[in-house]
Amino acid sequence: MLLEIIRELIATDIPGFVFSMLIPLLFLIVMIKDKGSKHVLLYFAWGVGSVILAFIFNEWFSRLSGDAGNASADIAPIVEETLKALPLLLFFRRKNFSPMMIIYCAMASGIGFSVQEMLYYFTQFTMDSGLHALLPLLVRTATTCLLHGMTTAIVGFGLTITANFREIRIPMVLGLLALASVIHSLYNILIDTRLAVLALIMPAVLYFAGLALLSGEGEEEDTDDGA
Repeated sequence: MLLEIIRELIATDIPGFVFSMLIPLLFLIVMIKDKGSKHVLLYFAWGVGSVILAFIFNEWFSRLSGDAGNASADIAPIVEETLKALPLLLFFRRKNFSPMMIIYCAMASGIGFSVQEMLYYFTQFTMDSGLHALLPLLVRTATTCLLHGMTTAIVGFGLTITANFREIRIPMVLGLLALASVIHSLYNILIDTRLAVLALIMPAVLYFAGLALLSGEGEEEDTDDGA
């Protein structure tokens, strides 16, 4: 089964999209000397490359369950949220990163993953669809980008608030990972229904809530530095 899935993957545009972005991105990462920027870009690169693993695992589990029709709501959210958040485990034992950096890296991983979905949507768009279809396409790609970025950022936020409470770190991260999967699943369910507007609003609400939260954290850090 695995070899069959890999053959199907190779027959798609996914490997071409991934490596055409990943190779120049890695050259850029090597060139950059600032450690913070390097880490954010590394997480972004992981998000881009993890699409290949997501394809394999989504196909694998959907075929094992025999329920490929509901894979986007049942299987894909769990697989994708887990893969996007996986490198955040590197922060478990490291103390020399600020909470802001953890959240930035988490969101970068999610947005990197979303790039492939946006490419897919745009490759499906043709001039035959007419310009009237372009605006809905732009709205969907923007909200999908925010969704992937913010659901992973939620997991990263769990790491920051448990920095001094390591005994609850694993339960907290697992709980937030489950929450991220539920939000992702709800988006996938609603986006093709009459309630699609709710699906489009969800990522925007998460994004602006995150901006407000991060601005508050930034003000606290500035106050601490000034003191």
